Amino acid sequence: MYRKLKDKGKIELWFYSVATRGGLGRYPNRVIDYPLIKMRMLFWAAWKHGVTGYLHYAYNGWKTDDPYMNPPDLLPTGDAFIVYPGKEGPVPSLRWEMSREGLEDYEYFWLLGHTIEQVKQKLGTAAARIDSSARGQEIISRMITSMTEYSKNPDKLYGIRREVAQEIIALGAAPMLLVQTKPGCADTIKPSTVEIFGAAEKGAQVTVDGRPVQVGADGGFKAEATVSSAKTAIEIVAELGGKRKVIKRTFNVVDKTSGS
Repeated sequence: MYRKLKDKGKIELWFYSVATRGGLGRYPNRVIDYPLIKMRMLFWAAWKHGVTGYLHYAYNGWKTDDPYMNPPDLLPTGDAFIVYPGKEGPVPSLRWEMSREGLEDYEYFWLLGHTIEQVKQKLGTAAARIDSSARGQEIISRMITSMTEYSKNPDKLYGIRREVAQEIIALGAAPMLLVQTKPGCADTIKPSTVEIFGAAEKGAQVTVDGRPVQVGADGGFKAEATVSSAKTAIEIVAELGGKRKVIKRTFNVVDKTSGS
């Protein structure tokens, strides 16, 4: 019922974080003694699970004269505040700054999906099968797979954010090209044949791993390619009017003989 209402745009899913007791320390949260990346992961988790709002408790619930040196112990330290008192107004904490960074990360993924949707509209019916949110899910799954399973490596985070930015920019370059695969790049798969479908700007020539692909008059195309532990990537190229666009999709391939 929830999924149906959400898909129709009739409801939104929000979430809320409070405390860390009872084993909740596995979850992203914003308390002082957590690594800052866990604060940021709140918003990666939000995008991954289709959450559009976050209620935070609380902004300045200091409940003490000196939260700098004597934070309240009613709740886990910092749970009730994310800024400090200052002579000229609230003083931001590092956790508050990570909230901003996390929201900007969320916006990157939103913008990726939004830009794909814009290109879909330009390519017309040939791109109807493309899911504008799928690529973002493939990328974000390399950083976070659930509310309790996520990387705490900041270098990995910034690498993924840079990749998203590069894909957003590339989407606007000619020739227009959208690609999706089945299975997707987020899946762990055994050596197999991958279905590739997509849409290119009308008149473009498309190759998959160097092999020409038949492109319909509307720009739509389908193809297959094999992946293995020795060949984990597929390269799709579109060329038109002297311009060339390359899209590479890399898979996590587990060999059947590895016992995994």
